[in-house]
Amino acid sequence: MATQTFGTTSITVDPSWTNVVVRMSGGADSSLIAYMVAKTIIDNDLSTRITRMTHNLENFPNTNSINTQTAADAQAQITSLLGVDVFTSASHEKTYGSDALKTDDLLVWLNSITTDCFFDGTTMNPPVSMENVVIGSALTERDTAFVNYPDYKYSFGSVAKDVVVQLYHDLGIVSLYQSTTSCISAYDVVPCNECWWCKEREWADAKVT
Repeated sequence: MATQTFGTTSITVDPSWTNVVVRMSGGADSSLIAYMVAKTIIDNDLSTRITRMTHNLENFPNTNSINTQTAADAQAQITSLLGVDVFTSASHEKTYGSDALKTDDLLVWLNSITTDCFFDGTTMNPPVSMENVVIGSALTERDTAFVNYPDYKYSFGSVAKDVVVQLYHDLGIVSLYQSTTSCISAYDVVPCNECWWCKEREWADAKVT
């Protein structure tokens, strides 16, 4: 096994794996996981390749196209930062009416392709003490695995976004962080700086040392 540690999070890639899927939303968490997986592959001279998966929800029409483009841009920037392209030419981008439909399709899609592992960079909810945010707006499902899939890596499942933002700084890849967006809102301007996700990011930024 090839294992690389980034802060308190370790990424393990089996040298026998030919393809892994990384769920990339265009946000900070998933973009960092993609970077970490790609760097582990490159530093250990593995032949494993990454397929990007991006899902959107139709009730966020103003942010969906932005998130899809941001995910693609993050993929390109990761390749630029590392100097080697370990992504496949294929990607999975689709818009759904609900999280349930999104999850169902994900399972169908994962079972239809040849993949050895699924990496999800979703972080846990921040503590109740998160300033200026009504914690009731948080999604309880973030504190559990996103989907029931055999080879599923919930790599940031035990940390909140402040740890992720700090790691961007520690790794010297703040430019990648600044290119991501966490906003999921109905506003015309993204980031809106008003939605729960923007407030969570603001909270995490304030924690950076």
